Amino acid sequence: MAKNVLHSIILRVIEVAPGLLILLGLLYYFTPDNQTIALLQILLSLIIALIGVVVGESLQLRTQFTKNKSSQDKIIELISDEGLDNPMARLFLKVNAAGFEPRDFPSVFLEVLWSIEDSYRTTMVASSEQIEQGHNQQGLEIQGAKIADGAEIKRIFVCENEEMVQELFDSMKEQQDIGIQVRYILTDQIYRNQFLKEGVKNIGQLDFSIIDDTYTLKTEVNTEPENYRIEGCSLSYDDQKVTEYGEVFSNMWSEANKISNIDRNN
Repeated sequence: MAKNVLHSIILRVIEVAPGLLILLGLLYYFTPDNQTIALLQILLSLIIALIGVVVGESLQLRTQFTKNKSSQDKIIELISDEGLDNPMARLFLKVNAAGFEPRDFPSVFLEVLWSIEDSYRTTMVASSEQIEQGHNQQGLEIQGAKIADGAEIKRIFVCENEEMVQELFDSMKEQQDIGIQVRYILTDQIYRNQFLKEGVKNIGQLDFSIIDDTYTLKTEVNTEPENYRIEGCSLSYDDQKVTEYGEVFSNMWSEANKISNIDRNN
């Protein structure tokens, strides 16, 4: 929400800036001989500022219209392809109708897990604070049940350093023990690999999920010590995103390390 407010303020400043700059320029370089000319200078600047606001608002409305049209097309396509009997289809429609704020993430996350049918591939920007979140603990029980029903679940822990790997070993082992295929990767490994580096840059986030090769869930996570929080999230129904995220996940999985390779003597 704060990012949206800041973005809106910046746009308003940009819209009125030309008029204000022209006014300042006129006042600085052309000292008016009488009050009428001074008023005309101010009026001209205000007109230019107004034109900037009108053009700026028009562009924003056009962008929003295009975004809404794309969203409507996706919803129509979803209903046509999946039908409303599909739990993920219903969740997608609910999230896009009501909005998806960071505070909604725990409940949406659990609904996503209950909706898994065949596969769930996910990365986790690892932190002990995140592991301890209540929804993650509940999520393990759901994932265990889904695996028992035949679903395949893979998770890559993205760790900042080897110390984090050691700290999270027990959590990774717990997940592996219930049937989740678990690997870990260091951020240095990601950014040393050109394909991974470009892929992550393209999708814009290290923390994401692919549900049944049909939906993508992306989260923006602040992992600062004692300040863990979800700052942004989105649920998408988009074949192109599924392909892009899938390629990044596959490359990351190939580079990631098995937890059996972790040296517990360090």
